[in-house]
Amino acid sequence: MALSSVSIPVICMDDHNRSIFSTVTLAQSAHGEMWISERQGCLNFRYRSSPAGYESDWHVAGDPTLIAVSAGRIELELQDGTKKQFGPGEKFIAQDFTPSGSEFDPAKHGHRARVIGDEQFSAVHIKLGERAL
Repeated sequence: MALSSVSIPVICMDDHNRSIFSTVTLAQSAHGEMWISERQGCLNFRYRSSPAGYESDWHVAGDPTLIAVSAGRIELELQDGTKKQFGPGEKFIAQDFTPSGSEFDPAKHGHRARVIGDEQFSAVHIKLGERAL
């Protein structure tokens, strides 16, 4: 049967250790009347809620984490001013980090987030693995 795929936005690092937006694509194959990817590993998951008006400081994800939004909207901003918003039913992977041998510098590293609108933001954070040092 024909293959399908799912694309997931990712915050990752470029060759200059800057956080950037990218995309990962997972192939899906038909199983009966559904399309499904191969199994993906994970370590744990957490439920997250942030009130309307929430804004984070600059930070990095550290370990790769899939964030699946269930309510509200969140806007992610990178150091270069690039922004993306995610709402209910959307997902993204955060896997930017402080480079080995460096201390976190909020003027150079990471991303920040803010809740958009008047609704509480809710999501599931699924830790996909631990970053190899």
